[in-house]
Amino acid sequence: MAFMFPKSGEQLTPRMKLGRQYAAARFDVLLLVAITVINLMMLLSQNFTYFLFSLNFPYLLVDLGMYFGGAYTNVDPALFESGYGVLGMGFFYGMLAAAIVVLVVYFALFLLSDNNRAGFMIATIVLFALDTLFMILLVAFGISEPSFDFFIDLAFHAGFLYIQIEGARAGMRLARPEPDPAPADSAAA
Repeated sequence: MAFMFPKSGEQLTPRMKLGRQYAAARFDVLLLVAITVINLMMLLSQNFTYFLFSLNFPYLLVDLGMYFGGAYTNVDPALFESGYGVLGMGFFYGMLAAAIVVLVVYFALFLLSDNNRAGFMIATIVLFALDTLFMILLVAFGISEPSFDFFIDLAFHAGFLYIQIEGARAGMRLARPEPDPAPADSAAA
């Protein structure tokens, strides 16, 4: 942890900078999971507030589960199309369980990426890229509207992917052994 908090006046070495970059990328994964959990709790409480910097796939799973399972209680079912509640609450619980599994996978990848194991960070990048692609496909096929919030969310997704890629690169550099410093006497000989 010395790379995160150097002593006062101490210069950051290139390895310390890489360590900070990798740690920041790992922290962003944890932040992503936490904000997604908050979004899911607000959806379950039918608050309908959505924070950006969140996973879209688990949110849609729960939303579809609530709609087709008939779990929306504060909304008049007459406002919904004929498919509301048609699959029952078992469908809702199944979709909620699937969303929780997705979040557990992300959290497990966060935990496993400790000690500069960049392979797990790469797995996080692949999963998040799929989540971003899923979000884009929803708009491309007309299932979701391309609103201003969509473009802001897309920008957040692109920024997160960039941070994760740079973090994984830093982790791979950190995994390489540090070169031994050349002794000062060998230069004089």
